[in-house]
Amino acid sequence: MSSAAAAVSAFWQQLSQSPWQHDFFQTLRRLESLHPERPRLGTARRPQDEALRLGQVPDLSFAPAALHSASPPEAGSAGRIDVRFFGLFGPNGPLPLHLTEYARERLMHAGDAGFTRFADLFHHRLLLLFYRAWSQAQPTSSLDRPGDDRFSAFVGSLVGIGTPALRNRDSADDHARLYF
Repeated sequence: MSSAAAAVSAFWQQLSQSPWQHDFFQTLRRLESLHPERPRLGTARRPQDEALRLGQVPDLSFAPAALHSASPPEAGSAGRIDVRFFGLFGPNGPLPLHLTEYARERLMHAGDAGFTRFADLFHHRLLLLFYRAWSQAQPTSSLDRPGDDRFSAFVGSLVGIGTPALRNRDSADDHARLYF
């Protein structure tokens, strides 16, 4: 097992043992940086190109933590993270409460996750768009992948090194210029 695969496996193991100790944004940022060969989360054209699947737990209680559970990836399938804080279900969701009750009852008493998994199609996309909006506004998250650093291009445009033709023209490091 390579060191990159070992790091991914160790993170998923830690996440699955205690998901309540992890922040949603930091978890997705870490998973995104552990998979540099894949497109950034929320930008993939096909679902199978993404490193994980996101869903929401249908629940009517107070959410004590952002993450509810995490399942590491298995052969041929992506990992899964279930959240509590954002989605269609629950007291803060847009669906009527009786649909949250229905999904919860079907899941707990009949073992039928059909309606919940159907709603997770929308949850996955909504959560990734929510993460992408957060990530694009954070200058530090764009440093996770130096080849895809949008924030440096934005700030570089203010000081005259925004385009590739204007970068690396002398011995001074461009990243040091961006600091000032």
